[in-house]
Amino acid sequence: MDPEGSKKKLGTHKGLEQGDRTPSQGGDDQTASKTLQDAIDGFLDSKRSLKEFTLTNYRRQLQNQVTSVIPDITPLRELEWDRGGRAKVKELVTFIEDRGSYDQAFRVQKVLAQALDYAILQG
Repeated sequence: MDPEGSKKKLGTHKGLEQGDRTPSQGGDDQTASKTLQDAIDGFLDSKRSLKEFTLTNYRRQLQNQVTSVIPDITPLRELEWDRGGRAKVKELVTFIEDRGSYDQAFRVQKVLAQALDYAILQG
């Protein structure tokens, strides 16, 4: 528990707290212009130790399902929780669940979370 009281949660990662930086909170223009596609590409490039089937599955989930609801040109700043990112991810999950694919919705959400966590760690 936080001795100073509860801290406001920020970003797309549940562990971020006030004062932590998300990928789009940098001081330079390059960081501010990062997009969802940049996060996806960087995440997939970092996963070279995975089996080819898993990597292909991640790529298809991110490219075919995530970017059909959240455009790949979306700036990462717009995916921060306090800027409507939570609603966009919920819209994605609902879109997949409406097809009756509840397990797939969960898996896609988790892969997206990994890609966004990667972007956060890269700054």
